[in-house]
Amino acid sequence: MIPNSKGLLFIFKKPSYHYFWMKNTLIPLAIIFIAKNKSVISVQKGIPKSKKLIPSKGLVPYVLEVPWNAGKYLKKNDKVKIIFNN
Repeated sequence: MIPNSKGLLFIFKKPSYHYFWMKNTLIPLAIIFIAKNKSVISVQKGIPKSKKLIPSKGLVPYVLEVPWNAGKYLKKNDKVKIIFNN
């Protein structure tokens, strides 16, 4: 189980369209596609073990995966703050 305060951030070298899938994932995730200016482009629900591709719906350099309960209230144009902890 992933705590609601933790997630997995994907950082890409340049904004592009990205697709994710949930083939080997056991819990529902919020897949949050984030623009260069740190605004949310879209939030998609990842269904456990699904092989369906989840599209970014826009050019993004960041994708954040968190437990569904932690990300389901974000919506398009919300701003996010990315904090790195070691």
